[in-house]
Amino acid sequence: MTSFLRKYWLLLLLFGIMIIVFGFGDHFSLYQKQFFFTLSSLIKTFLLVGLPFLIFPFIVMSIANLQGKGAVLVIAILFGVALSQFIAILFGYGIGELFFPLLDLGTHLNLGERNDVCVLIDWEVDPFFTIEISLLCGLITGIILSYTKQNIVHRAIGKYLVFSTFFFEKIFTPLLPLYILGFLLKLQNDTDCGNIFEKFRTLIVLLFMAQIFYIFFYFLWGKAFKSKPTFKAFRRALPAGVTAFSSISSVITLPVTLKAAEENVQDKTIANLTIPTTVNCHALGDAIALPLIALAIYYMSYASLPDFWTYLPFALMLTLAQFGAISVAGGSVIIIVPILISHLKFSPEMIGLITAVSIFLDPWNTGWNVMGNSGYVMIVDRIYRRFRHPRPLVQK
Repeated sequence: MTSFLRKYWLLLLLFGIMIIVFGFGDHFSLYQKQFFFTLSSLIKTFLLVGLPFLIFPFIVMSIANLQGKGAVLVIAILFGVALSQFIAILFGYGIGELFFPLLDLGTHLNLGERNDVCVLIDWEVDPFFTIEISLLCGLITGIILSYTKQNIVHRAIGKYLVFSTFFFEKIFTPLLPLYILGFLLKLQNDTDCGNIFEKFRTLIVLLFMAQIFYIFFYFLWGKAFKSKPTFKAFRRALPAGVTAFSSISSVITLPVTLKAAEENVQDKTIANLTIPTTVNCHALGDAIALPLIALAIYYMSYASLPDFWTYLPFALMLTLAQFGAISVAGGSVIIIVPILISHLKFSPEMIGLITAVSIFLDPWNTGWNVMGNSGYVMIVDRIYRRFRHPRPLVQK
């Protein structure tokens, strides 16, 4: 029981907050709602200012640690990861275009239309260092360090990473319920929440189906579209997906994922290189779920999707942001918040809603992140062997 509470405390606490807010929110005074919304807004402002600095070491070390592991192959693997996630993000847009009108999501929910709850202290600060610049500088620095020997710069970035990890695990994660509380109180006060949750029930079913379809396609591709080897490989990888779901951690699941990958590919070296390299930065479950949820909230607010040319820069930035993955509960949605605000003009109510829904789906998305990696390693193995040995490949 203690282990269960330690693992799922954040989800349980968030569930309790949602019960309090949506069940008893009318008993809060307007001042109390404004007070908690002000705290949430201050945390958000700090996050927008500090996040580019805090994710920088994650990006650098995810690239720099690849030193001595076959630089050309690793760069090709990482390019494939970026392409894979970019296509998954665009896939979410296609799903929205095709199915949102059928689900009747665009019914003018008017998120925040009343606007009774406002901040008591208006403290908005423009970021000194944008997340776009942080991602670009981190990638360049990481590539440079991957070609150099361990030195004082590596050690300094390593200490920087320890500090950032400490901040997210020991400071921000405990503050996350408070961060969500204020936004949910504003959402409850200003919005027809019953209508929202009615719409999200069908959306989550659509999301689950989209993830299963997309990631199973990776297994099909990895096994040359042969049904029997594909289902066999999927069954081998399934324990890793279940372990990731229960632990909510791709890193903790790494040994199980690696064992399944070694059984599913012909060259174990490819498995030993690809799985540890992509464990944090290749998150197909999140790459499909987060944009789809964001697009649904956008659609419910404005009764339409953003046009493709508005969505494209968002997709590019989110693809790069995945290389700054943070291994804490809600880490993926933390990364996406500044991009949603800058590219899709998300309001505080919209941010609160996507944060709450994404954290609830975190275990499921983590499981599909691991399954996506298990499929991706087979594609890498197949392409690698095709280039090394241009003859018909025998599937295991």
